[in-house]
Amino acid sequence: MGRKGFSNQPWIVGGKLGLLLDQLAQTVDRNGDRANLYHGHAFQQIVDALKEEMVVLADQGFANLDWHPINLRLCQPGLWNQSMMVASV
Repeated sequence: MGRKGFSNQPWIVGGKLGLLLDQLAQTVDRNGDRANLYHGHAFQQIVDALKEEMVVLADQGFANLDWHPINLRLCQPGLWNQSMMVASV
């Protein structure tokens, strides 16, 4: 799965892991992708797979002009103060 490529200018080798967490910081779903792809690609697959089951909160970094699932809520910074929980995972 890992592949050499660019990510935010520097060269990297490896993969990206997308996690969907619940309010208790438990993993609900996960998905991985190559490091040289858009960081939201794995996340988009998770959100699309769960569109009938749950609402997903995300930051503005996951906004995409061509992708607007009904279960995704993009939050303004500071609106949902769960960033420390996500950072600790």
